[in-house]
Amino acid sequence: MCAVAYFAFAMKNRGVVYSWIALYIAYSIIVRLGPATGDIAGYADAVSVWPPPISLYTLREPVFWLGLSGVYQFFRSTVVLFVVVDLVVCVLVLRSMWQLDDGSNGVFFFGPAILSSYVFLLGQQNTLRQHIALVILLLAVVARQRNQRAAYIWFLLSVLTHNSTALFLGYWFDSRKDARRLYGPLITLSGVIAVAVLLPWLKKSGADTGVDTRYIYVVLTATLVTLLLFARSGRFQARGSLAIVNFVAFLPALLVLRSAQFERIAMMFLVFILIELCRYHKRLGIDRYVVSNLAFGILVIPVFLFPSALGML
Repeated sequence: MCAVAYFAFAMKNRGVVYSWIALYIAYSIIVRLGPATGDIAGYADAVSVWPPPISLYTLREPVFWLGLSGVYQFFRSTVVLFVVVDLVVCVLVLRSMWQLDDGSNGVFFFGPAILSSYVFLLGQQNTLRQHIALVILLLAVVARQRNQRAAYIWFLLSVLTHNSTALFLGYWFDSRKDARRLYGPLITLSGVIAVAVLLPWLKKSGADTGVDTRYIYVVLTATLVTLLLFARSGRFQARGSLAIVNFVAFLPALLVLRSAQFERIAMMFLVFILIELCRYHKRLGIDRYVVSNLAFGILVIPVFLFPSALGML
């Protein structure tokens, strides 16, 4: 599946994408028929209860808890429920990539690589709340870039699915093409400070990739953001690239978040950075094969390197 995803973007071939979709569906069914482990086992037990238990934990993220519990009442099977979730995620990501594709950047064909990445593998089999929230956030960003009013609704739904997406408010705010002021980065920094203050009262899972990669993310993010500033502007300046500057504004979170928390947020940021890189690789003068190799290496190869991701294959 990972190999087919690579060729889908490198060759920009719809037939390869359709082949990947068939493999993805088969993979989803096989995974969901297996025994639920980790956080997924807890989610399977929780969503089978109706109404869901009312607590501060569930009220903070009602879209996930109420939404999945409600859908479960229709299917009465957690296997079917999670397969449906996987299929909806697949459709929404590919649809978002299609909307971002201008006919020449080929970003639509990057969709399979995203869905085959370690970010989505961990999300599918462990961090399901963040997984779903990331997809809804992608819808919010795409709608914002297309100046659609639905962007506000999508962003609110993403936050109510997993509160960590609130840290993306600055990026979402500045993702419009006509953004000119540094409001977004200030919002991002404010969010990081707020998390630092509220951290002792936030109950979050400590699962991570099995490797402390915080500083790797910092170096990788700085490198990719520098490339994108050139790609979006044609020269080294932030004008026209304010949304990207939010990635830099997020880095102080390294000082206040634990390794697992930082990695989860950084993985989400990384997806958006690579989407931007694929969209603007022509302006940057980078061949699509170089971009496909870079994106594949960053998103997919870690599947076979990180202990927790490898254990889910």
